[in-house]
Amino acid sequence: MSDGVAQLAVGGTAESARRVTQQVQFLTRPDGGRLYTALTLPAGAEPSAVVLFCPPTFDEHSRAYPIMREYARGLAARGIGTLRFDYFATGDSAGTSDQFTMSSGVGDVAFLLSWLATRFPGVRIVPMAVRMGARLLLDAIVGQAGALAGRLTAPILWDPVVDVRSYVFNELRATLSGALMVYQGQVATREEIVKETLATGFCDRRGYKLNQVDGYPITAELLREVGLATETPAPWSYAEPVNVVITVRGASAAERPRTQLAALLPKMEFRSNEDIPYWNQQPLYRQTRDKLFAIADECVTRCLS
Repeated sequence: MSDGVAQLAVGGTAESARRVTQQVQFLTRPDGGRLYTALTLPAGAEPSAVVLFCPPTFDEHSRAYPIMREYARGLAARGIGTLRFDYFATGDSAGTSDQFTMSSGVGDVAFLLSWLATRFPGVRIVPMAVRMGARLLLDAIVGQAGALAGRLTAPILWDPVVDVRSYVFNELRATLSGALMVYQGQVATREEIVKETLATGFCDRRGYKLNQVDGYPITAELLREVGLATETPAPWSYAEPVNVVITVRGASAAERPRTQLAALLPKMEFRSNEDIPYWNQQPLYRQTRDKLFAIADECVTRCLS
């Protein structure tokens, strides 16, 4: 596809299709990398606000995709536009999977925030993110250093992953579980995967690549960026107001993530949603989460008020 825009009506009924349109476009980053984007808009009118919706990483991206798409359509029906995208080296964007890094993802978010500010002058931008997309979004906002002051609302984060060091290290456990099933025994430890990948660029056992999560390569550069190259990671926190929505199976399960996140997001407004977590379920083409969407709508309304 060229840099031109492909526009189509979306929605389950003729009425909803008239109310919502989607523009699919590849946007070119300053370094030449091309990003797949999908801009969902109210049909026949300029949006009253726009959301930048930052997706998760690894396999959680595909699992959360249907819900992100349906929520974007719901926002457009209410007059709010949404830009969804694939990070460079993921999904339909240019690049190969081993080129994905934290710094590249942060750069993608910063670029798209600026693009939205130019494309829709005078309207507020609502930064929204899911899972590890939250950390990429918050780092991008900090890096903007006031360039979009007055345009951005407080971020809205769905089930945020902000301690990326622990997240990647924990995800390697699933990789080792897969190797255990294949070889009927433990072939390495997570510490060995990290050490060997940092030293040589990969960790291999009997032809099985262990420096990967859900089949996505974990490179030495990514390990260094998330802080796994050192015994003690650099401290991180986000000191500005932020809205957090956590999906848990029961109300009692919300206390642990609330406590963990409060240390890193001291000005957090916390809400819990009792439901089956969507980001570790097999994706369905069309999927809505009414309770999650209602809580997110409340956050959007509050941010724009």
